[in-house]
Amino acid sequence: MKRAILNVAVGGRYPEGQRRLSTSLDAFGESAERLFWTDEWPDRPHDSCNYCMKVDAFLQAQKDGYDQALWLDASCWLVKPLDEAWALMERQGYLLGQEGWTVGQWCAPEV
Repeated sequence: MKRAILNVAVGGRYPEGQRRLSTSLDAFGESAERLFWTDEWPDRPHDSCNYCMKVDAFLQAQKDGYDQALWLDASCWLVKPLDEAWALMERQGYLLGQEGWTVGQWCAPEV
């Protein structure tokens, strides 16, 4: 199974968060390859398409032949191995997490 961890960190505190994420992946011996973009976009710049970098990162992983890909924001770090997450993705075909925010909190009420 070819697996990738995806992350894009451009500007501000994001590259530092990406380094912390990478350190935590190392600490838990995560063997998935890292498709990390630091101070660059995987395809389209953010100002041309808000948050397309996430879709573009998944598309790049697919193009590169990965069987599974997991997006982790730069604000994330591991507190335990990802084995359960990978197994769930293998069983279900996907993994969606709820971290307390919904898209409705970021959209205008009239949308």
